[in-house]
Parts: sequence; structure tokens; C-alpha cells
Amino acid sequence: MAFMIFNIPYTFFDFWFDYTLVVYLTVNGALLALYLLGWILYRKGRGRTKMLWLSITPTVIFMFSGIMVLSIPLVLCSIIFGIGHITVSYKNIES
Repeated sequence: MAFMIFNIPYTFFDFWFDYTLVVYLTVNGALLALYLLGWILYRKGRGRTKMLWLSITPTVIFMFSGIMVLSIPLVLCSIIFGIGHITVSYKNIES
């Protein structure tokens, strides 16, 4: 998450088309709204849908952010985060 705020020189290539900031804010806002909707809908219970919804959505937010600003560390960390977060959530469902 720190790579969304702080950028390492020569690993961050800025937005790559004219209206990227608008797309970035719109899509991330919609994904955040979906994440919050997941908490509202699934606040009670411990189902498979809840666990996967609340683990996949933040992964998509980080991945989309990294792709839109062309940040190599953010994309790499979002892949690692996604693998770990989704795996742990899935294993928590089974236990």
C-alpha cells in the first residue's frame, strides 16, 4: 500500500493516457464501493462468498492502481498480496 503513496525513482512511469486520473479515481471509487457493499451485505456470517469477495476486491484495487500509474513495485506487491490474501481467506473457509 505504501507504493500507492510513495514512488521509487525510475520504477514509476506516471499516468499513460490523457484521462487516466479520471479513470483511476472512478474505477477505484467503484471498487471501494463494492468492497464496502460486501461488508454491509455479509456483515453477519462466514460464508465462502464473503471471504472471497473481501479478499479479491482489495487485490483488484491494488493491481488496477499499479497498472494505471505504471508502478512496477506496486504491481509486484499486489500480485504477492493477492496470492497470500486469497489463499489465506480460502483456507479459513475450509477450517
